[in-house]
Amino acid sequence: MKVLFVTKEYLPKTTPPGLCIMHVQKALLDKGVISDVLMVGDEEGLYSHGEFGDVFSIKSEISFEKKKENITDYLKVHIPMLFTWPVPSNKRVNDYRRMIEQLNQERRYDAIIGTMFPPDVCVACSVFDHFIYYELDSLINNPMYKSGLKKYLRHRLIKLEKKLFDNAELIIHLNHNRIFYGKERYKKYSVKSVYTDIPYLIETDTTSVTDEEDKGSQDQILMVYSGLLSKDYRPPHKLIDVIKEISKYVDVKCLFFSRGDCEEALRQAEKETSGGIRRMGYVSQETLAAYTKKADFLLDIGNQLTGEDYSLPSKVIDYMSMGKPIIHMNGVNDSAKDYLEKYGLAINIPDDFSEKYVEQKVVPFIMESKGKKKAFSDVVKKFPQNTPEYTADIIINAIKLRSASKQ
Repeated sequence: MKVLFVTKEYLPKTTPPGLCIMHVQKALLDKGVISDVLMVGDEEGLYSHGEFGDVFSIKSEISFEKKKENITDYLKVHIPMLFTWPVPSNKRVNDYRRMIEQLNQERRYDAIIGTMFPPDVCVACSVFDHFIYYELDSLINNPMYKSGLKKYLRHRLIKLEKKLFDNAELIIHLNHNRIFYGKERYKKYSVKSVYTDIPYLIETDTTSVTDEEDKGSQDQILMVYSGLLSKDYRPPHKLIDVIKEISKYVDVKCLFFSRGDCEEALRQAEKETSGGIRRMGYVSQETLAAYTKKADFLLDIGNQLTGEDYSLPSKVIDYMSMGKPIIHMNGVNDSAKDYLEKYGLAINIPDDFSEKYVEQKVVPFIMESKGKKKAFSDVVKKFPQNTPEYTADIIINAIKLRSASKQ
């Protein structure tokens, strides 16, 4: 049995979709299934002999992904996109298809699995037999497409999604979209739809082997935040205010390993707290792992979402896999709250918190939870769908069911 994953970014970039694929690949290999990957790279052809299968790339230089130097270049790129959107590039669709065709003739894949972002990935995969639509990002229920000119082109999204769903042999949805895709207009796809969750629940060694340079004393509590910050849907300001209140009662140091458009807010917080809050920037996975291992608490910020969007940040599952205490700042349409309540070793802080709330709820949680750790086996029992094995079994069972139906 052999499958092909098709995505935009994989190695060496460790984006959430790429990591999801890698986790599922390992689970597949443990079950005897080899999986190759096709991505966008600098050259076309074999990129590397990966740990779980071979990695191939298409060379598809698309100018809209590069910095625009002047308005002329900008218009040259974006005016044609008005006619192809939401597919950013028909050229890249053709590049993907040419390589998929070549690889499929050589290797005879049992499934071709496309991830939905950007849309050209699944568009390219949809013309092949045994196409599996692996959602990861919803095409329609997506905040990226709900503002500006894009919201007036929703009919294109609906038309494209219908085409992809019609062509898919299997549609793998994520749980946070269960209500959205449970609507009447999607009932006809229920026989080919299944639900899973973000496959980030992986046991890791959380024993700290790093020095204590970022921890002032044995009594100081180290907190770590990692991930994207956004003024629109993941702003840090409320969490910064919480940390300032906590620091009145507890000696804390909070490190933000982040990227996005909120760095100025962190820079200001760094000044106001005399380094109690520190801006660490965006670092490698290895460096980040070293700091999260020695962290006493992990910090999280809930998404600020609208409408029917309840997307769950993969970081929440990653945090729970470590078994450490989590401090979560509530958002809007915040799916993470339910996960963390079930997890147990976490506190969800309301958006309208008061100084009294921090004193009576947050500080006691910190004092009671420091040094505690959830056993990985207990977390798995509560969240079995977040294991990569769960999604791997969905793929394997779909292939087996198809084979059995042909006999």
